[in-house]
Amino acid sequence: MSTHVPSAELVAIYDQHPLREETILARVLRQRGTLDGITELDLAHDSLTEITDQNHIGGVATVVQLAARAGVGPDSRVLDIGAGLSGAGRVLAALFGCRVHGVELSPHRCADGNRLTQRVGLDARVTCSSGDALLVDLPSRSVDVVWGQGAWMHIADLPALFRRAAAVLVDGGRVAFEEGCLMRAPRTEDEARALTELERLWAGRFQTESKWRELLANAGFDSCTSDDLTAELMADCERLFAIARSHAVTDYPADEANAFPLALDLARAGLLQYRRFVATIRSGSRP
Repeated sequence: MSTHVPSAELVAIYDQHPLREETILARVLRQRGTLDGITELDLAHDSLTEITDQNHIGGVATVVQLAARAGVGPDSRVLDIGAGLSGAGRVLAALFGCRVHGVELSPHRCADGNRLTQRVGLDARVTCSSGDALLVDLPSRSVDVVWGQGAWMHIADLPALFRRAAAVLVDGGRVAFEEGCLMRAPRTEDEARALTELERLWAGRFQTESKWRELLANAGFDSCTSDDLTAELMADCERLFAIARSHAVTDYPADEANAFPLALDLARAGLLQYRRFVATIRSGSRP
């Protein structure tokens, strides 16, 4: 996928991420004493250390809320772009009964996710392939929802992303995603440095809410709704920063830990929000 950092560098960042198959299963084993009979909710929920398969703001709750907004149901076909460990896809399949295919840039995270999916018995409904989401073969008009949670800030060619989303959706299909949004320009050098550093640590670029809406409209989407999830962002950053500082609980890479207070400070200053978007492909907007 085209990114603001080289693809190999982005893959390396996520290969060192604290949320991996190894760390998640080790946490589940400590808590349950066995891996026999585990379910997706065992992977997805951990109130003590947050070592889960949900590498996005808000955990399971935001998956459920976004799915409800997007009208996901048992017959839905979902394409998750930037699927990570396929955690959101497994929650969707387990709770809504739908089918989910993910595309993930990192081969290691894709493989980890597929093994976790098989372990909890959801491999008939959840699949993932590794590759560039802008280039992999995806049949036209084949899915009902194109999904993303905190992954699209890594993609440099956003117009191409939304054109691809429009092409793969059926008539009346929806795009449903959550991303950080710039609410204003930095007012001080300290704010500018903090924003630049957070974008470096998270290997992406924040857009304004109006820019996301423009991208959607230009690709043929309308009926866009947008919800403010900044409270969830701030709560997650506070909790994860506290966990990252507690070496008795878990070890976080320094870059991962350093990002949490930066995001929290920028959100408190009103510079950064986290928002949920859902839009519908406009009738007659495609060839």
